[in-house]
Amino acid sequence: MFFYIPKIDESAVYRYTHDVSLSVAINTYLSLSVGYLHEFNNNPAPGVKNIDETINAQVSINL
Repeated sequence: MFFYIPKIDESAVYRYTHDVSLSVAINTYLSLSVGYLHEFNNNPAPGVKNIDETINAQVSINL
């Protein structure tokens, strides 16, 4: 999933988010998911990085 979010009154200032995930069924009741989230802000506050990355893992139980 990809989102591009420009600032309404200044189009040169923007953010974007990119989210990718993969889910695999282990059996009828269990599945394993891994994901990656990349967030970018081209005009961050002073002292704040403009890129934020998150990797996650999840085990799901289907009842």
